[in-house]
Amino acid sequence: MQQKYFMKKNLYLFLLLFFSVSAFSQTTSLKGMIVSSSTNMPIPGISIQLQNSGLSAISSFDGSFLFEGISPGEDRLFISSPEINNSEMTVDIIENQTNDIGTVYVSENARKLFSEGAFTLIDEEDIGEEDQSSHNVSSLMTASNDVYISSTSWNFAAMRFKLRGYDYRYSNMYINGINFNDPERGGFSYGMIGGLNDATRSKDVVNGLNPSTFTFGQIGGSGNIITNAANFSRGTRVGLAYTNRAYTLRGSALHSTGLMKNGWAVTASVAYRWADEGFIEGTFYNSLGYLLSIEKEINSRHSISFTTIGAPTQRAQQSSNFQETVDLVGSIYYNSYWGWQNGEKRNSRVVTTFEPIAILSHVFKINAETKLTTGLGFKYTTYGQTRLNWINSASPQPDYYRYLPSYQTTSVMKDFYTGLWESRNPNVTQVDWERMYRVNHLQKLSGSGDALYMVEERRNDQMYFSFNSTFNTKLNEHTSFTAGLSANTTKGMHYNTVSDLLGADYLTDIDQFVIRDLNHDPNIENIKQNDMNNPNRKVVEGDRFSYDYNIYVNTADLWARNTHRYNKWDIYYGFNLVYTEFWREGNMRNGRAPENSYGKGDVYSSFDQSVKLGLTYKLSGKHIFSGNVSYSTLAPLTYDSYVSARTRDEMTPNLQSEKIFASDLGYSLTTPIFRGSISVFQTNFYDQTRLYPYYSDSENTFINHILTGINKMHRGVELGLKAKVTSNITLTLAGTVAEYIYSNRPTGIVAFENNKETLPAETVYFKNFYVGGTPQTAGTFGIQYFYKYWFFNLDINGFDRTYVDIAPSRRTESAFNFTANSYEEYVDAIKQMMTQERFAGGFTLDFSVGKSFRLDSKHYLNVNLQFKNMLNNTDLKTGGYEQGRLYVDKITQNYDMERFPNKYYWAQGFNCYLMAALRF
Repeated sequence: MQQKYFMKKNLYLFLLLFFSVSAFSQTTSLKGMIVSSSTNMPIPGISIQLQNSGLSAISSFDGSFLFEGISPGEDRLFISSPEINNSEMTVDIIENQTNDIGTVYVSENARKLFSEGAFTLIDEEDIGEEDQSSHNVSSLMTASNDVYISSTSWNFAAMRFKLRGYDYRYSNMYINGINFNDPERGGFSYGMIGGLNDATRSKDVVNGLNPSTFTFGQIGGSGNIITNAANFSRGTRVGLAYTNRAYTLRGSALHSTGLMKNGWAVTASVAYRWADEGFIEGTFYNSLGYLLSIEKEINSRHSISFTTIGAPTQRAQQSSNFQETVDLVGSIYYNSYWGWQNGEKRNSRVVTTFEPIAILSHVFKINAETKLTTGLGFKYTTYGQTRLNWINSASPQPDYYRYLPSYQTTSVMKDFYTGLWESRNPNVTQVDWERMYRVNHLQKLSGSGDALYMVEERRNDQMYFSFNSTFNTKLNEHTSFTAGLSANTTKGMHYNTVSDLLGADYLTDIDQFVIRDLNHDPNIENIKQNDMNNPNRKVVEGDRFSYDYNIYVNTADLWARNTHRYNKWDIYYGFNLVYTEFWREGNMRNGRAPENSYGKGDVYSSFDQSVKLGLTYKLSGKHIFSGNVSYSTLAPLTYDSYVSARTRDEMTPNLQSEKIFASDLGYSLTTPIFRGSISVFQTNFYDQTRLYPYYSDSENTFINHILTGINKMHRGVELGLKAKVTSNITLTLAGTVAEYIYSNRPTGIVAFENNKETLPAETVYFKNFYVGGTPQTAGTFGIQYFYKYWFFNLDINGFDRTYVDIAPSRRTESAFNFTANSYEEYVDAIKQMMTQERFAGGFTLDFSVGKSFRLDSKHYLNVNLQFKNMLNNTDLKTGGYEQGRLYVDKITQNYDMERFPNKYYWAQGFNCYLMAALRF
């Protein structure tokens, strides 16, 4: 009761602060028009930032932009976009009048114009489902005007670099003002806009804690992709690209009418990406992207737009690998997921996904200084990932640890398996599809059509509705007020289907591990059922089996922010209130949990708050100091909130919202020659919850290891600097030195999926270990040369202090309860268990050259050639994770530790991209 009174009282105080206004005064404004220097045509969708006033705008369909309610005096105007060479200029603003700077000519950037169109930076198309949560996709941040952000987002992509070490749930991505982050797992799915680079270039990017006009924001920043049809200039683009990465060919086309005299605008785009076999052996790629945007300007105050986007994609995946298998086959590009079948390569891990979205938006310009933007969004996701399954049979995975030389106990067997692997015998090193067909055929001859081997497809579908309304107004010359209200509802549908029975007739839907472990239980007939409502059901291809449940998530979000701008000082402050509720609904009555697996489960709800404050001091137009601080609570993700969502409705004990305290200090420099910034930051995370799922070989079942009360600290220094040495040559230097560590010992529980057992909670020794999965030291130095529409760029990128993602099961209290042959062996084992692998540092060299040709007054041809990851280390690990429990040979053989060494990801070697695009 006291907490509710406290929140209510503070809410009233916030509202009183926000609606305290001063008298209205005449407006000081600045306007202009962005025009291409080569085509003499206006360019919409260009980001314009007014440094001292802290305002940003996007050029409209006719290239025009307008700032109102700004401070008089000298200011710096920054003009940036992936399509152009970023530029800046000094403007003198006269008080109480409209300052018209006229036409601003910009040159188009050959490198940026096509580099994004050639390939997608690290995203969900390059990583497996099990690895998505550890990566922050930053390709959309290349539109940022910040030197450090734009440089690192582009050049560090191959390093799996994450800004400030944040996971991807800590940044929000919007499309036309609608938030499309996944409510279940937290991140934005870049696959839904795959290949549509030309149509999604226009972005409003907010770095870190800085304020925005479309969202309260997250500590990792926010971005808004703008696809309204009137935002595109009239014309057509057709492009073709070749690359040797996940796909080999990419074709794209975009046509826009621009805003016509009748007030209508239409933009359409298609993109196709294809590879019969990608850079990694056994992979393929097939994706078609589309966008259609229609906008109607009803009058000067009202406009309405509709956008639909989709990219149906099917792609084969690459495996992470043991160091041992890489050494045996002599290649870091070894892929254990494929094998030969009827003379063709077949991959066992195929992802099929389609995430069509639809957005309906309305813009209401209430007056010259007030705007209300409202939108409705819908998304329906179908996501399936195939993988092998086997029932009471030997593992078909070629890199299963028992099939490796290191597992063998005699030198004869070690030499035998080493010879098989080094000979690259496909029956040993790759999936043996023909053997699985033979085993199923022999099973049928024995009188049973039940599958011993099969291919399953794990489905994670989702239906998502969202509403958002944002209000922006100028209260007076110095004060602006922004507020927003949003709500969304989500239904996640998670189930397993039979993809291929590999020649068998059917599969009996029971749990094989239960039969093995609990065969003497008098209730075994019920316990072994995956669905007691349909016992001993025989499933065929296309049927659901094993598990089937839904997750429902509802959220409501209210936020507001005030910003005050003066000649020397700017200050902003804001708050955010979020209500979240979610629950599980089971569609199968699992025999291991008949009471709490079927039907609607318990509802979890939380009420979270965020506040943030920022202060800027402008010593002059050249020297600016800033500071930001925020405190927020975030509801746990549903993915981390259930002990075993596939089998029962049991939430993680002591489930609570995590707390985040973030702060940063920065200094920025802007002169005719130099532009850049340096900042220091620290972010503390408290009470995080994280799920670590893995297959336990000793228990022969899937295990969910859930940690609660995780505390982390991220701190570091960031530097970005550009120097315009001449009118043609620009130098860029950017980098970070940071430290991301676990700062406490969380509590962990272990849950088994083949029974209801949950082991007692115990301490996990994570304190002072590093957060893995991203470099904690990285830097880049670049040289850019632009002359008569020729563009040359050379970047040298280095990184170090990347650590393996640690597994909690190796560092629990019970993991240390073992008997060694001697004290020295015990100490040696403890040292291994408490050691975190650090990867060797490395570097890459990138080079690109481009040329823009004017064919006639209406046709322009752009050609770009890029070489990525040149001269990189031959054995460059960019990530990895520990599996199961550490195995120590010196411990007695009856010691119950799983023999799973670390698995790794390697940086892809030399890449080539050749692109051409015709514009008319």
